[in-house]
Amino acid sequence: MSLNELDSAIKSGKVESLVIYPESRRGIVTLKTGDGGSDDKIGEAYDVLFVNDDDVKDIKDIAVASGIKVKVEPPPSNFFSYIIMLLPIFLIVGFIFFMMRSAGSGAGNMLSKFSRSNVDFVNPDKIETTMSDVGGCAEAKQELMDLFMSKANIAKHSKVGARLPKGVLLVGRPGCGKTLLAKATVKEVGLPFGFLSGSDFVEMFVGVGASRVRDLFRKAEVMALHSGGCVIFIDEIDAIGGRRHTLSQHTSNDEKDQTLNAILSAMDGFGSDSRIIVIGATNRPEILDPALVRAGRFDRKITIPLPDLVGREEILAIHARKSNLADNVDFNEIAKLTTGSSGADLAAIVNEAGIIAARAERDSISHADFREAVDKQLMGFANKSICMDYEEKKSVAYHEAGHTLVALNVGDVEPFHKVTILPRGQSLGATYQLPEKDRYLTSKKKLVGQLAVLMGGRVAEELCGSGASTGAANDFERATQIATAMVCQYGMSDELGNMSFARSSGFLGMSESLECSPETRKLIDDAIRKFLGDAYERAKEILTEHRQSLDKLASALVERETLDASDIEQLLSN
Repeated sequence: MSLNELDSAIKSGKVESLVIYPESRRGIVTLKTGDGGSDDKIGEAYDVLFVNDDDVKDIKDIAVASGIKVKVEPPPSNFFSYIIMLLPIFLIVGFIFFMMRSAGSGAGNMLSKFSRSNVDFVNPDKIETTMSDVGGCAEAKQELMDLFMSKANIAKHSKVGARLPKGVLLVGRPGCGKTLLAKATVKEVGLPFGFLSGSDFVEMFVGVGASRVRDLFRKAEVMALHSGGCVIFIDEIDAIGGRRHTLSQHTSNDEKDQTLNAILSAMDGFGSDSRIIVIGATNRPEILDPALVRAGRFDRKITIPLPDLVGREEILAIHARKSNLADNVDFNEIAKLTTGSSGADLAAIVNEAGIIAARAERDSISHADFREAVDKQLMGFANKSICMDYEEKKSVAYHEAGHTLVALNVGDVEPFHKVTILPRGQSLGATYQLPEKDRYLTSKKKLVGQLAVLMGGRVAEELCGSGASTGAANDFERATQIATAMVCQYGMSDELGNMSFARSSGFLGMSESLECSPETRKLIDDAIRKFLGDAYERAKEILTEHRQSLDKLASALVERETLDASDIEQLLSN
């Protein structure tokens, strides 16, 4: 409604009431019911907009004078206007505060998570490995069982004043069964078992490793209190237990040093009646810090050797429990063929034999499958797709025949087993010499004979007229290693006498360097060259004497590719 219409309505008495809002210069007009003409909208309310404050005042005065109800509404409170205006700012600030608090809490939780060890103590009832699943290390099993039994009989040892060990260090080559033995021991004695690796303590954050160590031993103390004892097994402990650095050395491994310090302090903190046993496993004991392996920490050092003949036979039988074996399987012979193999190697052989049998669609694993698995373990799979021409095949046959004849006639060497010119792995042929029993010492006579066997391949190539080839590269490498060890480590050289010039390091005792003068080094080179030269002449003498046998054996290899000991005996006896 316009102002003129409002003025007319007021004067004609049609207005029931008027509400004025001065702040917004707005009004609401309500007309009387039943008044006005047919065009009037009786009883309805209309909005009125005032141009200025004078209009508001004039309309108000006219309405009051005409006896109309006039109501002037006060201006709305500014508080709500301010709230509405500031609400977006409050929302933004609240959101930022919430995000910062969440981020801080998340960082704290993340840091707390990093500082906690991720060890889970396993109930012994859930461990399926028992001592019957471990073979080839009877002494190590007995030593561990005695240790745990002594922990269960603290009073008996305290009576005689004996101090119980706190830690055990298992030392052995990779695959010899350190982890398997630890699990089986825990199963037998019925203690909770916590498994970690040395790498589980090391993170990019400084101090996390030490914090994890402290958290680990706190959890172990609680577990030992409730269960009467517990076992912490740290595999590859050399990852954090290596020698600490001095101030003059590079300090990039300070985090590992702090972690090691935390372990040393935690092990010193055990009470005399504590039933927490720490078992560490490593194949590099020589790099461990002396403070870690001293008495009072890792008191016991148990070396787990590679299994002997009886142990290998036992391990093969253990891993073949669930296999369907043929009646002709002889684990004793397979054990003789796998001298120097670890428990993991033997497990792989049993599994490979099963794969070979399944590939041939047989229901059981035969002895031939095991022998094929041993060949694959030693030399790799057969490369039947390699097609050599006749001259190359003949050269390889003479090369392997030379090794074989020297091995059969040189004397005090390992018995001949099999020869083949079927390519396996990176080799075009191979001659197998496998000991019938475990040997722990090797005589000079055996080493000299082995050098002659290695030289037999090159001599045979020269005698057959094909000339020298690259096939003897690996033979020369192995022969040089043996001759070097004879001179520098074993004191078998007449010229240099009973001296050792090699500084060895590592579990395998591999030579790192020679400690000698340049003049002595020349004498060493001459002595090595003499051993190799004598071996070459001896192989040449044997093959020249048995030249007909060499030709016969090489021809049979070209034709049949593989010959075992019985085949060669029958061939050479005719």
